[in-house]
Amino acid sequence: MVDLVYLDGLKALQQRMGTLFNNVKFSDTVFTVKNQKFYALSQLVAVASGKLDSVISEHFAHCDDKEITLYDVKCQESFSIVLQYMYGLDINFSQMKMSVLCEVINLAENYQLTMFSKDLKNYLSKIDTFELDSLTVLLNTARKYNLNDLYERLKVFAFEHAAEFVKHESIVSLQYEVLRDLVKSNWFCAPEIDILMGV
Repeated sequence: MVDLVYLDGLKALQQRMGTLFNNVKFSDTVFTVKNQKFYALSQLVAVASGKLDSVISEHFAHCDDKEITLYDVKCQESFSIVLQYMYGLDINFSQMKMSVLCEVINLAENYQLTMFSKDLKNYLSKIDTFELDSLTVLLNTARKYNLNDLYERLKVFAFEHAAEFVKHESIVSLQYEVLRDLVKSNWFCAPEIDILMGV
């Protein structure tokens, strides 16, 4: 008799998980991010993330309600993507805004989602087309997580667009170490007054 391994069960499971995702009917926990509510199964989230497991356990031990406000998340979309990962749903990295992608990396690290974080950083490290609007968040992220090749490519882009970059509103969010790396280079050519006013 020929061995047959049935694999379509995984597809069916993913479809069911898609139904469960952010579904108030099939949830026992509510995460609130910037006034937006995300409905989740606490056991599923706890299995995926030891950090969130501790948050959930601590909350349930001291509070009667099931609503947990997350203050460390800047963007609702970022947390939604993290939940999608926990539910085993497909995620298209290329459709994310750079600011969202970088925050998802931060959340994946914070929530101890090791493989997800690794895959995100691997994807980010291969990006070679940049825009001024996302330059600051990319520089900060690349330096924070030691994505050295990406960091060097980003610095080249910053050098090439130094005059515009120092006037961009996002430069005030540039990490001190990154700013120091740029300013000490002979390639970062911009009027000193613009640099001082920018930061």
